[in-house]
Amino acid sequence: MDIREEIAKRVKEEREQKGLTHGELAERAGCSARILEYWESGKRYATDIRVIDRVLKALGIEWRIGSCADLSSANSDFQSAEEKSDDTEERRERMKNLMRSFQ
Repeated sequence: MDIREEIAKRVKEEREQKGLTHGELAERAGCSARILEYWESGKRYATDIRVIDRVLKALGIEWRIGSCADLSSANSDFQSAEEKSDDTEERRERMKNLMRSFQ
């Protein structure tokens, strides 16, 4: 399971545990309910780290991505993973580190 799948799983678990609808969480996070539905169903995965950050914060999930540089780098990694064209060892290592920060 890659980090995008892990994020989707965690968001769904936390949202349900807190008794929030997609719409309520979306309102708190400043995103659309549809994107949350897509993440949770696996139709699409999170690719914009800034939206991920807002959703996780709205759920009270702590993670260690915080600085603008970290967010920019992580967003680049997510975009690369989505495109599956940049499969370098360096990118894989950054994704592993991002996954560790999420746990």
